[in-house]
Amino acid sequence: MDLAHKTLVFSFNYPNNFVSLVWEGNIADHLQTKFRNFYLDYGSKAVFSVFYMSLDKGNQKMLLEWIDANYNG
Repeated sequence: MDLAHKTLVFSFNYPNNFVSLVWEGNIADHLQTKFRNFYLDYGSKAVFSVFYMSLDKGNQKMLLEWIDANYNG
């Protein structure tokens, strides 16, 4: 499965704790709050893409690398 397809499937099946699996410490807390607020604003169908686009390039890369290495959905 290529990374684009894997990421799209992940965006509909992410584990509730994925932020804490990808990031640690204060950044994880900050990003979890951001994700939760986006979820409340955009709902389950759009939250992941809005969250992803709000990340800087370094954090986008970190998330994609984590998905590639850890997600087998």
